[in-house]
Amino acid sequence: MDETEGLNMGNLFSRKNVSIAVGVLVAVLIALCVLSVKDFRQLRRTAFFGARMNTLAAIRSRHGHMTTADVDLIQTWMTFDYLNAVFMLPPDYLRESLHITDARYPFLTLTKFARGAGVDQNTVLARTQDEVRQWLASTTPRSLNNNND
Repeated sequence: MDETEGLNMGNLFSRKNVSIAVGVLVAVLIALCVLSVKDFRQLRRTAFFGARMNTLAAIRSRHGHMTTADVDLIQTWMTFDYLNAVFMLPPDYLRESLHITDARYPFLTLTKFARGAGVDQNTVLARTQDEVRQWLASTTPRSLNNNND
């Protein structure tokens, strides 16, 4: 290697070239972020996010007590913590009634519980809905529970 080759390598990593390279990388990262946001907005309109948004909208629109008529709104992506809150269940009711031993309870989705238990998620969904219905039927005044019982 002669001296001119060594000088060319030094020029390659000059402060100016490194600054240009960093600038190009920052521009590429910004472009990727913009595209990611655009893709996420498109995904929100698809069934994956759309179904969740519609379910939440239906729950929020009621603004009253959740009744047995609302139990069919339960989805497998929901956490037990969320179900406990919206149906006003005792914190450990579903843990005990579904025999959940996972330490992540109540921040565990029905899907993750089903996978961990080796059970079909539709079976877990149906059992959870049944347990919530049973709780509501035993604790809610009949006047709040007469919607489609």
